[in-house]
Amino acid sequence: MNQKSFALIFAAFLIGLGTMYAAQRWTASPAHEPFTESALDRLFGDEFFRQSRDPFSEMDRFQRELDKHFERRNSLFDGWFEKQFGDWPASKITMNEDTGYLYYRLDTGGQAVTDTSLEVAEEAISFNATLTSTSAGSRSSRSISQRFPLPGGVDPNSALLTVEDDEIVIRLTKRKQ
Repeated sequence: MNQKSFALIFAAFLIGLGTMYAAQRWTASPAHEPFTESALDRLFGDEFFRQSRDPFSEMDRFQRELDKHFERRNSLFDGWFEKQFGDWPASKITMNEDTGYLYYRLDTGGQAVTDTSLEVAEEAISFNATLTSTSAGSRSSRSISQRFPLPGGVDPNSALLTVEDDEIVIRLTKRKQ
């Protein structure tokens, strides 16, 4: 398959996924551009996060479609995602909001969460945590690090990390309009 055919098939994928912004950005790029990390940077940049109600679910759906099309895990997407956001998979992350707050939620799969830390910088929220699981009498722990873009319209000084049921929740207060 040549690069132009791949670009056209890939653009059709994006449209099928309903990620209109990403599709517009991809189709506006030259047809001869290969599928690279820089293409993913453009597809899932700041505008994508501002326009998507749940960007991580969109990325997870995108990755599943790539996996189906290529009949295997897409290591380019996996590596790019880990560099951008950390080592927790997109399928375990959601972003949602209500009238006063925006939330990032990470499904821990029932693992105990300890040693949390949260840092808010000008453009990003970063946190670290230790997850511990017990199975058949043995106990294992691992550290995770995650980074998210700081969305517009929120107070960065309001960031609060809590553990609720099987989720790590980061809550940000929306600014008054």
